[in-house]
Amino acid sequence: MTIVALTLEERFLQIRCDSNGLRVHRQLSDSDFERFKQWSSSYVAALSRELSRHTMLQIGGQMREWLDGGERCLERVLNTAEPPLVLEFSTVRADPEAREFLDAPWELLADASGCWAERGSLVYCPVRRLGQRRDPLAPSPYKLSAVFMAAAPKGVGQLRFEDEEAAILKATHDSGMDLVVEESGTLRLLRSRVAEENPDVVHISCHGRLKPQPALLLEDEFGDSSPASMQDLVLGLAGHRPRLLFLSACQTAMSDDVVSSLVWLLVQSAAPAVVGWAGSVRDHEATEFARFLYRRLAEGEPLAQAVAYARLDLLSPGPGS
Repeated sequence: MTIVALTLEERFLQIRCDSNGLRVHRQLSDSDFERFKQWSSSYVAALSRELSRHTMLQIGGQMREWLDGGERCLERVLNTAEPPLVLEFSTVRADPEAREFLDAPWELLADASGCWAERGSLVYCPVRRLGQRRDPLAPSPYKLSAVFMAAAPKGVGQLRFEDEEAAILKATHDSGMDLVVEESGTLRLLRSRVAEENPDVVHISCHGRLKPQPALLLEDEFGDSSPASMQDLVLGLAGHRPRLLFLSACQTAMSDDVVSSLVWLLVQSAAPAVVGWAGSVRDHEATEFARFLYRRLAEGEPLAQAVAYARLDLLSPGPGS
């Protein structure tokens, strides 16, 4: 695995790759932060357009050229990179400029040959880090344990969460992953289950929203919608900080000029790693990504590597995927 660290400190971007000795120190300007905002806005707008792929390739090309810069940073990395190629975007700040930097759609990086995330020779994956960098947690010496809860409130729209649960079980049956299902859809009973199981992973499958405030649409005791905010979810984890919090819900990693994403909020207070979706997601895609991810996590792969290959599998599934 090749890791390129891109760290924002004040208005300086440090780019470092220990495997090939790359060291770059670049000062950023107002126009750079405007680029981040524009790329994010263009990406969100492209999601609803018929020619969205063409637009996203254009955005990805602009982002790659900007990152490459006069120092040809990415070109130097590609010459020696061993897959997966992980670009780690990080900042210790939590101000608007830092959020613009992290929220930019770095998944779209592309060149004349196409999108990097679709290229098996790269297995490209961006990772966003808020706070001081620490070495990733080692895989658990025991079976991977997870608490899975789905919510489908009345009148909100049905989800095929049974398929997601079945796919996770099928993908990990050989490795003996411990999967506990909380069927209530309520935050109160999720809290009890998490306190009882103390799992590595908490996986919540439901609808999500960005406004009026970021929330997961869980259920109350009567099956009606009960939006859970960041504060609600922190309480719902019963003081437990799972190694991974997986929000399998639309818009959980989406933000705008006013509202921070649910993932952004939770990573500061609830878990060392949070996975979410920056737009809408189809049930089939959510199910397949979960299947690919948990298969690799159950085999002991580090999270960044597992996410990289799961994304590649989702974009270009091959035989046996």
